[in-house]
Amino acid sequence: MKISHVIILLFFSFPIYGQRPSQLRCIKGTAVFPYLTFNGEVKGEETSTIHIYELGKKRLYDLEYDERVIEKNELKSTKTVRHWITFHVDSAYGYDYNLSSKIRKRVNLDSSLRQEWVYANSFYRGLNSNISVLISSKRSSMNKTLIEEYLIKNKVDSSDMMKQTFFYSSVKLKNVSASLSKELDSIKQMKLYKAQTIILPRTIPGKNTSFPAFRTEFEFQEIAPLNKVDVLYHLHKLGGS
Repeated sequence: MKISHVIILLFFSFPIYGQRPSQLRCIKGTAVFPYLTFNGEVKGEETSTIHIYELGKKRLYDLEYDERVIEKNELKSTKTVRHWITFHVDSAYGYDYNLSSKIRKRVNLDSSLRQEWVYANSFYRGLNSNISVLISSKRSSMNKTLIEEYLIKNKVDSSDMMKQTFFYSSVKLKNVSASLSKELDSIKQMKLYKAQTIILPRTIPGKNTSFPAFRTEFEFQEIAPLNKVDVLYHLHKLGGS
């Protein structure tokens, strides 16, 4: 091991503004989306992964973006670039660190994260703004997990689109701030850690157009922190607790 790495490890073995490195938590978020063509055909699935680090009131979002080079309306190349977004939970601003260019800049969090599925979701609104029926509700013997199945129909959709949605909640991640739905977490007094929606096959009346079934899935799971030394270094640069 290099001497510089030894020094960094020794430095981060002590409390950082009241928070010990051992308190660093990592939540892996996985999203599965259908790959749809313009005519509605399902050509497979795409997976998106994010890692969320929590230490006290500090957060680091490990994100991946596809940077596309387009010339004369033609896609020439695509490159995946990782970004680390660091911030305090009580701040509207944070820092975006590009792992490829090594450039760190101050950013507005709403602008930087609003497109991320883990930052803005609508599970609670989807239940309350549509016609939803609870089909089943199952709790574990120790009340540590809850699985609910809903059948949901859009009130304003003339295509009779039906969704079969499964919500998985647990007390295991209850004290983690990352959330798929803060409203449902509060109501259930548990953490919604997985949401799976199956869009049932449907036909649009009068248009002789049909669409196959497809699914979306969002899931949180706690894992051992990755790149721990680098993550702690960037969280430390935020200052504060």
